[in-house]
Amino acid sequence: MSLFSKKKFIALSLASALTLSGCEKTIPLISDIFDPSNNTWSLEFAHDRKGRLDAVIEYIGLYAKQPEKSQELDQLLYYLRTYNYFAADIELTDEQSEKLNRALHETSRSNSFYSNDEQGLRLQENYLVALYLYFSNKKLHARVLEHRPNLIRILQQFSEVEALTISEQAQYTLWEAFRAAAFLGYEARRNEEMQKSLTADKKLADTLIAITRHQKQNNWIFQHGIWSTAYIQNVSEDKDAEAIDEQMMRIFDNASFLSENEKKFAFSNRYLVNSYRVQDDCLGSFKDRCVIPTIDEALPINHKCSDSLFIRANQMTPEQLTVSCTKLTSQESFFHELLDTKNEPTGDDFNTSLRVVIFDNYSQYNQYGSLTFNIHTNNGGMYIEGDPSKKGNQATFYSFEAFWERPEFSVWNLNHEYIHYLDGRFVKYGAFGHFPSKLVWWSEGLAEYVSKGDHNPSAFKLLKDTPLEEWPTLEQEFATTYQDGLDRTYKWSYQAIRFLAENDKQNFRELARHLKQNDFESYEKLLSELAQKHQPTFLKWQQQHLATYKPEPKAKREKPRGLYRYLYRDYLMPKEIKYGQKHRHIDA
Repeated sequence: MSLFSKKKFIALSLASALTLSGCEKTIPLISDIFDPSNNTWSLEFAHDRKGRLDAVIEYIGLYAKQPEKSQELDQLLYYLRTYNYFAADIELTDEQSEKLNRALHETSRSNSFYSNDEQGLRLQENYLVALYLYFSNKKLHARVLEHRPNLIRILQQFSEVEALTISEQAQYTLWEAFRAAAFLGYEARRNEEMQKSLTADKKLADTLIAITRHQKQNNWIFQHGIWSTAYIQNVSEDKDAEAIDEQMMRIFDNASFLSENEKKFAFSNRYLVNSYRVQDDCLGSFKDRCVIPTIDEALPINHKCSDSLFIRANQMTPEQLTVSCTKLTSQESFFHELLDTKNEPTGDDFNTSLRVVIFDNYSQYNQYGSLTFNIHTNNGGMYIEGDPSKKGNQATFYSFEAFWERPEFSVWNLNHEYIHYLDGRFVKYGAFGHFPSKLVWWSEGLAEYVSKGDHNPSAFKLLKDTPLEEWPTLEQEFATTYQDGLDRTYKWSYQAIRFLAENDKQNFRELARHLKQNDFESYEKLLSELAQKHQPTFLKWQQQHLATYKPEPKAKREKPRGLYRYLYRDYLMPKEIKYGQKHRHIDA
């Protein structure tokens, strides 16, 4: 849900902030942020102007030490979210990261910050937004521990409040505190240092639970307490995570404002799914505490593309269904020609059709994927082959609309995931995991290559961004695992697949034949031979691509950048809060 206009971001008057104490050197750097004639700043302004962000950060630190400048401090902190949404490149340098960290520390130490008035709560709101927008960057992960006490202290102000008893500004501040806890918790799932920072003790989880427990109705505070606590539970140590579960179950047991069915729905469809539990957990540890939606409830649309392909969806127009079917089948001929499959399935494969599940957005994928289909949803969709040797087995690709691109329609990873089905059906014998190793580069690199073809500039940007001595060799690439990271799994693997397809198609197809014939020994032997034979040529091929690589120009953004697409749930947006011009956001 976008709370911005696509054309402009309306703000408080920045007239006083623009004088910046008469510092002539700095005024030109931020003077065109604001148009005093209509009280706006917009996409037309040069957010990427050199020195702009540095000037803003510098004056945040300076004004935090001057009580009389609290309004200017508020306005410049507010600009940090604007910059994050509109700037073409939001990657901070090491120096900028450290300066921003110090500036936020100064803000939290300002005289106004913890005052119980609207100005103090407003500074807290802007501080929290800056914390989750910028500290999700790995350069600042290690500094989260320093800010954790402030996050907890801000939350503790609301440990005994209800939605209707606090001011509008207080509601905004609490809303951002919930979001900061959850968003940073999401990032902590993939960063051990950040995980330890958030869960160094139980104070953060206990505070979130206390706020949730105090609610006497199913209001937005109750819903956000469930959601943010789930994220912290997910990154807590086992013993602490179990204790959080116990406390949350007691909260639901004592929630007299919920019916028994509503308790089960909230616990399973809101708490468990956001801590990344699945249907198995409902049938095991939390038996009789869950509501499990049926496939027809989750996905009422059943559309047949062909005898071997059908779509289940929540809501799609006939045109969108037709377009999706066409996109799926359009790359089949290239796949079969590339690998010389002769359109013949592997032996013992009874996956006669593919079910394509398309949810409206990630929120649906998280909810129904976890409970209805019993899959883990801490990803951007997935292909589950099942056991193709069993008759009646249903291969399924789980996906969701690229809702952040609306009103344009597309399905996230649609073509990439369909290649996994074709690969499993016509190339690789057996189910996922049948072969012992050395298949990640093949599976993911092939899906990237067939779906993107020769246009994959980000794969070659790696050559520029990575020191030559760190480029993986063919031998290393063939041994890639999913633990080696996204770049190695997808982009370097794309390079290896494309190189072989362009330079040794005969042996490339021979690899496919070995997999189809369930001959892993020959497959592995050929990989070893190809790594030894082609490494010098592969390196030369990469260097040629590096020499011709041209970065795509950073064009002015046509629409604002949203929050990372997997974070905020569409059903959480508080209807009780009136979104004014001081609190705008983009949640894509």
